[in-house]
Amino acid sequence: MAVFNFLNLSPTYCATVGKSAPRGREILMRRDVLTAEAGLTNEYQWPTKKADIPRITALLAAMGITANESTFKYDHGTLRTTYLFLTGNESVRAAILVKMERKDPYCFAVSCFLKDGITSWEAVQQLSLEPVEVNEEKKDIAELSLTEESQPSLTIEDQVDETITSPDVLLRLARDEFEHIKRGAALAVQLLERLAKENEELREHLDTCDARIELLEVTITGAATLKDVPELQQFLGLTDKFAQEEAELENTYEQLPCSSPHHGGKKVVYKDRFLDTFRELDRIGATRVVKQLKTLFNKGPEYPSLQTKRIWHEDLPGTPKSSWSCKAGSGGPHALRFTWGDTDDRITVFGIYPRNDLF
Repeated sequence: MAVFNFLNLSPTYCATVGKSAPRGREILMRRDVLTAEAGLTNEYQWPTKKADIPRITALLAAMGITANESTFKYDHGTLRTTYLFLTGNESVRAAILVKMERKDPYCFAVSCFLKDGITSWEAVQQLSLEPVEVNEEKKDIAELSLTEESQPSLTIEDQVDETITSPDVLLRLARDEFEHIKRGAALAVQLLERLAKENEELREHLDTCDARIELLEVTITGAATLKDVPELQQFLGLTDKFAQEEAELENTYEQLPCSSPHHGGKKVVYKDRFLDTFRELDRIGATRVVKQLKTLFNKGPEYPSLQTKRIWHEDLPGTPKSSWSCKAGSGGPHALRFTWGDTDDRITVFGIYPRNDLF
């Protein structure tokens, strides 16, 4: 199946993200453009040759949508995580569910797909209007047919003799048939397991509905009001909370500076190590890092609050020797420093590290 923004197949995802209009609509459109223009692989990974981010950014700018490399990394992370959940084995899915419980922003779309009952890539294919790709087995058969048509016609006797004297042909046919039967059996087992799981989930959902009906009956009789039922209020406000958290994370990512006026307008490049750590920070920590980066690029490394230091050792993974470090926060989990370097054409931000003896 051709790469496309399959996140739009989840009604809950579109409705939840769309609540933060017009920001939500821009997020959906941005991911449509990313999947269409970035050259992602069929597994929703970045291509071997890095995508032309400036060109995609210009396309979005013409549509009135602001984006940068950080937002594209977040968009790709959401698509890739959801794809892995829909196609992965039990261990992969379990690991993603753990991250979802921890409110990992990349897993937000997964929660929406689960709510809509879209739990496999086969379900995505059924919902999509995209044609299914011809697999390698069918391709081999097609090529074999073309080859046979180009050969002179054989009589029935000739074909029988050729088959009998070609054990490789018989072996291939037997192997193909065995693989077909094995795939069919595996699919049947998966289907039975999924039906059993869905049946159990339906029973649990039915029990929950019965309990809520009882609560509503109490409300109707005047014994309580909807505001007196905290479980119901929590359920109704869950999607709004998810939408707010995603909007806050989007805003924080977009505040990362893209250039340094103090360094003559040089482009700022963020390494994956920095972005991965930045994504794990809480809102307070991320806000402080953004503030100190802006101070560095607008007022220069000599500004007192940065406490800029030269790094003369090679003990920091991901940070070259002779780089610089600046204070990013203070106190408890926010006692951090970020590292950076200045080259001829760019400023590179390498990573975020706890403040310790290395600094």
